[in-house]
Amino acid sequence: MKSFVQKILAFNIITIIVFILISGYVEERVGYPLYFGTLLFIIMIEIPIIILKYIKEKDDNDEE
Repeated sequence: MKSFVQKILAFNIITIIVFILISGYVEERVGYPLYFGTLLFIIMIEIPIIILKYIKEKDDNDEE
């Protein structure tokens, strides 16, 4: 279970770094801030949190 959580966190950190690099590159090319990249960045943070909450609730229910 812990290794699964660590995989999600590692994936999350990698995607955050990739999005920062992509948004920086696009901003340099286009000349305006990439708000879409920021939106994706927020989504990438939120989705694993929701998944982890669901898994935790499921584990708690299994224990009862």
